[in-house]
Amino acid sequence: DLADIIEELDKATRASLFASLDEEQAADVLEELEPEAQIHLVESLPKEKVADVLEKMPADEVADILDELEDAKAEELLNEMDKEAREEVKELLEYHDSTVGSIMTTDFLTFHDELTVEETLAELRRLKPEPLNLYTIFVLDKQERLLSSIPLGDLVISDPNMKLKDVVRAKPVSVFDNDKKDTLAE
Repeated sequence: DLADIIEELDKATRASLFASLDEEQAADVLEELEPEAQIHLVESLPKEKVADVLEKMPADEVADILDELEDAKAEELLNEMDKEAREEVKELLEYHDSTVGSIMTTDFLTFHDELTVEETLAELRRLKPEPLNLYTIFVLDKQERLLSSIPLGDLVISDPNMKLKDVVRAKPVSVFDNDKKDTLAE
C-alpha cells in the first residue's frame, strides 16, 4: 500500500518520504514500486542510503534494478554494498537477459533428505526465513544434488518422524541457468 501511495506523489515528495523509512521498510517498498519509480529513487537518494536498502532486498530484485541503471551508477552502488550482497548480485548480473539465470532467484531453502519433517520444521522456525522463500523447500541428497521439492503445506501435514526423502513425490522438472528463457514453457 505504501508503494502505491509513494508512486502517486511528486518526485521530490516521493524521495523525501522514502528517505524517512527505515531500511527494512524501504527495501519492502522499493521491491513493490514500478521500475520507473525505483530508478528515480535510486538516482535521487545518497548512494550510502540506497546501498543499505539494496542489501536488505533479494539479490534478484537488486539485479533487476541495477540492470536498468547506467553502468557507472550501478557499479557505484555495488561498490557501496557489503561484500556478500555485492557478490550475489554480481553473479546474477552476469547472465544475459535471454537466459534463465537472468530471472532466477538465489533466495531458497535447501535441506538434506535424511532430515525428518520435525527437524526440518524446527530448523525453519530457527532460521525465520522471509515468507516469500517459504512456499517450497528443496531436498538435496548426500552429494548435494537436487532430489525434489516439497511444498510447505505438504511438509506441515506430513508425519513428523518421516524423513524428507520419504515425503518427496516426484523428480522435479528443472532447467539450467544458461538455458534460454524461451525454452521454459517446454
